[in-house]
Amino acid sequence: MAHRRTSHIYVDPARFAAIVAENFDRDPQSISFAECIGRADRHVAQLFDLMMASRDDPDWAVIADYYLDALLLRLATTSTSGAEFPGFARLTLTAWTVARVRDFIRINIANPISLGDLAAVAGYSRYHFVRAFKATTGLSPYAYMLRERVSHGQELLRHCDEPIGDIALKAGFSTHTHFSTRFRATAGVTPAEYRRRHRGGTGRAAATR
Repeated sequence: MAHRRTSHIYVDPARFAAIVAENFDRDPQSISFAECIGRADRHVAQLFDLMMASRDDPDWAVIADYYLDALLLRLATTSTSGAEFPGFARLTLTAWTVARVRDFIRINIANPISLGDLAAVAGYSRYHFVRAFKATTGLSPYAYMLRERVSHGQELLRHCDEPIGDIALKAGFSTHTHFSTRFRATAGVTPAEYRRRHRGGTGRAAATR
């Protein structure tokens, strides 16, 4: 990933205020950014680069929210004056809540899903949901959703003869290429190879397009 010397992000003050209020139980008006122009922060740079590297991902809205929230939290704790923040309390979700989120993803698997959508299903604010979900499942909401998309793609490959490009769309991927890349990273084989292994090469030739 190429190094970025200087980047500018314009954030709605209300969003920063919400981050502070939700995560630290502080009045946002009691906090102001300290003067730190030109100060390098490798953690902020990494978060920004990870966010921008995923611009073409079908779940960009979830990824961008996830990394931007983390970036703002970093700024809130390192670039502010007159503020002392308590540590994070550990939050977890009930098995029933995780199942409800999982079912929502599966029902809407072919559609764009936002972090706000998932948080609303769980009944949490977006900021608390991310922490609680990862503490409970060991995965970020995006990683969990990607796993569900690939799993749905595997099921379709095993049971239908549709072209792989069509299956990619039904699993929520915008292109055949992106589906294949994510599928191989997760399953260790391409979608076409997965289909051959699980169907003995009996699918129609058109199904591998």
